[in-house]
Amino acid sequence: MKKFMLWFSGIAITVITGIMDFVFFPRIERDTEGIKAFDMNSFGYKYEQAQKFLDLIDDEGRELYLKKQLPLDTVYPVLYTTFFELAFEKLQGKKKPLIALPLMLYVFDNLENICSVKMLRDRRTTPKLARFASTMTLCKSLTMYTIFGLLGWFFYKYRKEK
Repeated sequence: MKKFMLWFSGIAITVITGIMDFVFFPRIERDTEGIKAFDMNSFGYKYEQAQKFLDLIDDEGRELYLKKQLPLDTVYPVLYTTFFELAFEKLQGKKKPLIALPLMLYVFDNLENICSVKMLRDRRTTPKLARFASTMTLCKSLTMYTIFGLLGWFFYKYRKEK
């Protein structure tokens, strides 16, 4: 069952990533003068950038973000958390000291999504909310990059031992 869940979650996150990156985000960002959506700013953003995005996004883009992108992004963290935890378990064996990383990633992504919903619904933000949302985006990105690096290292080590 774990092998099936590893494969299922891996395939599902690949499909969802494709939908978000090649369908939803290009439409959401169409009229924002090159300003990326909140989720796509890996290293965070400033208050002014967030407010300008909110000012420029059209109603269709806002609806797509709120009603399709963000609901899909509530399933996405569940799937990648499952995938990363099972991958770490497979590559690490019984020792599980890194299991907290996917859980942290899950928390950061969901807090980022909550902030995005608030800003999109209100059509404005505050410096404090933008700073918190940006920090969650940065923490999410850094945790994700750390996980990818560790999985790559474990996979290399695993393949070398076989």
